[in-house]
Amino acid sequence: MHKTLCLALLLAATAAHALTAEESQTLRQAAITAGKQGDDATAFAHWQTLAEAGDAQAQYALFVYLYNGGDGVAQDSAQALKWLQKAAARDHADAQFILGSLYERGELGFTQDDGKAREWFEKSATQGNAKAQYELGLIYAQGTGVPQDLAQAAVWWEKAATQGIAQAQHNIGALYNKGQGVPQDIAKAREWFEKAAAQGFAESQYNLGTFYYTGRGVPKDIEQARAWFEKAAAQDHAAAQHNLGTLYAQGLGVARDYDKAREWFEKAAAQGLPEGQYSLGALYDNGAGVTQDYGKAREWYEKAAAQGNASAANNLGLLYKNGQGVAQDYGKARAWFEKAAAQDDASAQHNLGNLYNQGNGVAQDYAQAAVWFEKAAVQGYANAQNSLAVLYEEGQGVPQDYQKAADWYEKAAQQGSSAAQYNLGALYYKGQGVQQNDRQAYNWFAKSAAQNEARAQVTLGTLYYKGKGTPQDYGKAREWFEKAATQGNANAQYYLGLLYDNGQGVAQDYAQARAWYEKAAAQDDANAQNNLGVLYYKGQGVTQDYSKARAWYEKAAAQGNAIAQYNLGNFYNDGRGVPQDFAKAREWYEKAAAQTRDEETRQAAQKALQNLNKTSGKKP
Repeated sequence: MHKTLCLALLLAATAAHALTAEESQTLRQAAITAGKQGDDATAFAHWQTLAEAGDAQAQYALFVYLYNGGDGVAQDSAQALKWLQKAAARDHADAQFILGSLYERGELGFTQDDGKAREWFEKSATQGNAKAQYELGLIYAQGTGVPQDLAQAAVWWEKAATQGIAQAQHNIGALYNKGQGVPQDIAKAREWFEKAAAQGFAESQYNLGTFYYTGRGVPKDIEQARAWFEKAAAQDHAAAQHNLGTLYAQGLGVARDYDKAREWFEKAAAQGLPEGQYSLGALYDNGAGVTQDYGKAREWYEKAAAQGNASAANNLGLLYKNGQGVAQDYGKARAWFEKAAAQDDASAQHNLGNLYNQGNGVAQDYAQAAVWFEKAAVQGYANAQNSLAVLYEEGQGVPQDYQKAADWYEKAAQQGSSAAQYNLGALYYKGQGVQQNDRQAYNWFAKSAAQNEARAQVTLGTLYYKGKGTPQDYGKAREWFEKAATQGNANAQYYLGLLYDNGQGVAQDYAQARAWYEKAAAQDDANAQNNLGVLYYKGQGVTQDYSKARAWYEKAAAQGNAIAQYNLGNFYNDGRGVPQDFAKAREWYEKAAAQTRDEETRQAAQKALQNLNKTSGKKP
């Protein structure tokens, strides 16, 4: 009763004189107590007495009561804002921050005014208000009403960050990560990201994941990367969900699991992340963990491409180029490749170059092909580097230049392109654009062959067969021929037949020789066709049959095989399996004698012609 009476006397006395410090403290404590007890009306009355005496905290309290309303306190936004402004004018930091926010957003009757927003944020921030410090940093970072100044942004964000504002911790970390407004310092970036991440800030958790995934500023650690991605993904961070999907799709730090990859890609895609949509499309495109479905692949690629995802646009181009899930349409393929290529997608630039190189849907134009190949090649795209080198080697669309061909082949070969390794080996073998070097040729062919490049495997086999660039070794030759032959390489099948035919590195076996020759001959390998003819001619591994021998010789001879042409000449000269016919013999000998790539056969044909002329009495 005594305390209530004293307060009543105090309230009455305030109209007559300013409050003493003791009186203010008594009223403030009474207001706080009433508020805690849920007596809003009494609390409001006490705060109003203090506010009218110029107390900034009380003025701010009146703003809160009037703005929100309470038991016994009617809501009155207009009066609330008046008290807010009074509190702000008396340097109440929270009031200044809110006033700045109202000017920033143009709300509650305040005209949007970036300048006034900044002024009030600065007043609040200089008093240590963390939220105002963060907002002020944002103003300088975005250049809102002031020239953009990332250094100033860093100053204010770091102040807010030290007070535990997670968004500020993340933002100052981002500045240190990129070296914007502050010297680049990956260690500091990581420290700030860790502080924000510990508060559950998803973007920082994601960034930490990328640090550990790439080894940026920390030892590369896929397990740590996954842990951070999972924290962010659990908060529906789409990029983290996509990266988790990638880890499962590639089996990085986890057992490969396309089902889990698909689940994470679907979560990211459902949020509209183009990378998630693209990756989901790729699963359907390749039938990885799902039934291959080009239609669904196209649907997801289209969603991603509509958001500017270049990889999706490129893959759409491939679907139209190959007629997968859509009718083949080179025009649409080109359109999609062009969209992706305009974004400097190297794969699309290479694919566009291939359309011009092959004349698919466009007039064949090697010069245009070279332009697109070079765009991709300078980005380090190995396939384009190899394709550009081929044009320089062949002189198509560019002046023939073996040196440039060798340079581009080497760039691609160093990146592991098996085609470029093979092509570079061929240049060393022939001494074009580089000094001829059988050993270097062998080395590049070996690198390519190890990647299952059939052309390189058969070439490596021939080097072992001939002892060029490496000691002669029929056993190793056979091993490499077999690798290429099982891939259907006709030249390798021919050479395997030759090994069995001659008993080189294997027991002589005409039946095996015939089997391999037949495989190669079915693919129109002229050497194999000729050698089959020889087997039938001699009855080796088969019943002797001049008719079949002649038939195989004719197939090979029609392709310009000099030995087969010479053998046909012998057939007609000797009249074996055919009526003797010197005119036809001469015709075939002359064809063989005109060949320049097989000097031994050419000379034999010339000698046969001389003998034929002696026999027939005609001068050569």
